Amino acid sequence: MAQTPIPRARPSRKLRWALGLSLAMNLVVLGLIIGVSYRFKDADMRFRGPQTHSYATAYVRALPASERRAFRRSLHGVGGGLPGPAQRRAHFEKVLNALRAENFDAQQVQGVLDTQAEAALGIQKAAQRVWLGKVREMTVSDRAAYADRLEEILEQRPRAHRKPPRD
Repeated sequence: MAQTPIPRARPSRKLRWALGLSLAMNLVVLGLIIGVSYRFKDADMRFRGPQTHSYATAYVRALPASERRAFRRSLHGVGGGLPGPAQRRAHFEKVLNALRAENFDAQQVQGVLDTQAEAALGIQKAAQRVWLGKVREMTVSDRAAYADRLEEILEQRPRAHRKPPRD
């Protein structure tokens, strides 16, 4: 007796969109993780050339190594309502649930994105306060030396864009 193949039902259009969007978000998160791990691969934050996406990079790089370490330590103490790892994970869970929901709620996701943006701005403002406090403590000659280091960093070409030496 011959068996007739049972036709497979195609997933609904909404499900395909949700899966595609989920894949895209996963790739974005993966890219962020790889980017952050690459950016902070050196223990004392030695970045290569000024980063155009972050003004803070050059300011931090120009600090002496001991000051960079102190800067990072002092940032941990100024949390001031910034979300911890569990809270950040909960935000991502909300987005993941919204992406997998039958009816996508863009307003709910926008609310989470707004919360994440506020947290990032809070971190940036805290870093600015700590940095400015460190600069205020410098003597005139220390600030001048710091300005010289900052200028050198700003004049460096990023390593990826440097021309190879001629033979």
